[in-house]
Order: sequence, then structure tokens, then C-alpha cells
Amino acid sequence: MYTMLFAPFIQQKKRASGKRGFTLVELMISISIFVFMTAFLVSKYGTFNGSILVTNVAYDIAITIRQAQAYGLYVRQGIGGNFDSAYGTYFNTGANDEFKLFVDASGDFFYQSSPADEVLNKYKLKKNMSIKSLCASNSDSTCDSSPVSALSVAFKRPDPTAIITTTPGGPRKRYAKIVVAATDGSTRKIIVRDNGQISIEQ
Repeated sequence: MYTMLFAPFIQQKKRASGKRGFTLVELMISISIFVFMTAFLVSKYGTFNGSILVTNVAYDIAITIRQAQAYGLYVRQGIGGNFDSAYGTYFNTGANDEFKLFVDASGDFFYQSSPADEVLNKYKLKKNMSIKSLCASNSDSTCDSSPVSALSVAFKRPDPTAIITTTPGGPRKRYAKIVVAATDGSTRKIIVRDNGQISIEQ
């Protein structure tokens, strides 16, 4: 009789005692998977972060070139109250952590620091970023010449085309490429064509 009364409780107890938790092997495997996934994500985060930063720098440069184009086309007052000055952006691999927005007071479509400094604004690149290389060519789709150390992209009204030069008063080029890089190896290319088109490529 007592056995019949307590039979449900005895069976429930047997079922409860039959339930088991994680074994040590299962726990070690779970922890190993967690550690592996965490290490993988942390290692990828640095690359992802560098890629985002170098993309932002490339867009900053492209926007500054577009700003020079707007100044040149929409008649910003230049040095000495003149309205016919060209405006441009200047890059130099010797000072590869900065670039300049300038007004062309000398009339050679190239940045000059003397006799009067033509700089309107100097932009410092973000930490761990640099201008890796510059090139300009007469091709409309690629650089067919060796890299250059300096590059200027200027605009002067009423012509909307880009005046791409590598020396003061030098011959105009049809295509320019500015490569920016992060210390982790991520790069972006800013492409400027003489028709005024500006694009960013990987």
C-alpha cells in the first residue's frame, strides 16, 4: 500500500536522478569554440577598423578636390581681391601625412610656398594614414608612367575640367591617381580625370 502511494514520487526521483549536466569534455569543447571565435573576431576587427579609416581619408581627399572645383568654378574671391584665380589641391609624397587646398596666385596651376604662400587650408591625415603614391598620365584610364613625387589638381573658371600637373607650369595630364594607405596595409585610390570626374576605388 505504501509502495503504491509513493510510487509516483519514486519514479519522479529516478527520472530526476537520470538527468545529467555537461561532462568535462563537453565543457572544454564549448570553451574552446568560444575562445576561437573571440580570437577570430578580435583579429578581424583591426583589419576592418583600418579599412574603414582609410576609406574615410579617401573620401576626405575627394571632397577637398571637389571643394577646389567649386571654388574655381563659382568664383571665390582670390588673393588681392581677384576673381579669376584658380583653386586646387596639392599632394606631395615627401609630406605624406598631409595635403593642401590652395589658391593659384602665381598662375602656374601648382602650389607654391614662395614668394607668397598660396595655401588656404592644410589637412593632416588621421593617425597611421599616409599618402603612399602619386601618379599622373596622358591615358584616360590608367597610369602609364612612373610615380611622381608631387601632384596638383586645379580648376579655373569658366572651364570645369581638371588641370592636372606634376610640376609648376608643366604639361597637363589627363589622369591622376592618389593612393592612401593605412599601417595595416589597407589602401584606397582616388582617381581624378581631366573631365572633372572624381572617384574612389579599392
